[in-house]
Amino acid sequence: MKKFHTFIFDLGGVVNDHDNKKLLSRLSMKCTDKTSEDDIFKKFRDVSYSTGERSVIEFFTMIKREFGYRDDWNTFNEDWCCHLSMRPGMLDYLAELKKTARIVFLSNTNLLHWTRLLELSDFKLADYEAFLSFDMGLVKPSRAIFEKVLQAADINPAGTLFVDDLRENVDQARACGLKAVLYQDQQQFEAFLNN
Repeated sequence: MKKFHTFIFDLGGVVNDHDNKKLLSRLSMKCTDKTSEDDIFKKFRDVSYSTGERSVIEFFTMIKREFGYRDDWNTFNEDWCCHLSMRPGMLDYLAELKKTARIVFLSNTNLLHWTRLLELSDFKLADYEAFLSFDMGLVKPSRAIFEKVLQAADINPAGTLFVDDLRENVDQARACGLKAVLYQDQQQFEAFLNN
């Protein structure tokens, strides 16, 4: 079995699922008839919400103003997080890994999504170190976010494995001197560690 002293895990697509199609459909259905899922997606992709430069409240204000979103803030909060779920067995798997290695999260996310993931995990995710884009003002795959995490967490790249479901993030991690694997599912990941 491959030995690592530290694992840096992405959240969405690795630790938790995120059905973005469900989110976009739910939001667009509550906007004017001429609003498409693509219209919402273009705004959703704006990295300023992930870096914390703009808050989700500002997204809510924008979607009401520009697209006629019909519901209130509390309902929007539910809509905004409707696509999130925990991957079965992943929390137990992380707990097992934590017995012999350090577990760190590095994720592009916003405060509301992180808060919902904490709730969905019965706050078990709070037992791990988390470096989150909205808090850092940086997003993957920028080199700066990897360098900042390595420095702030005092992580030695030798013996550290970065795990993400997006190729560009894996490639950047490797460019920063980390070993990295493209995550497909838990079975594939376990096979990678055991070979």
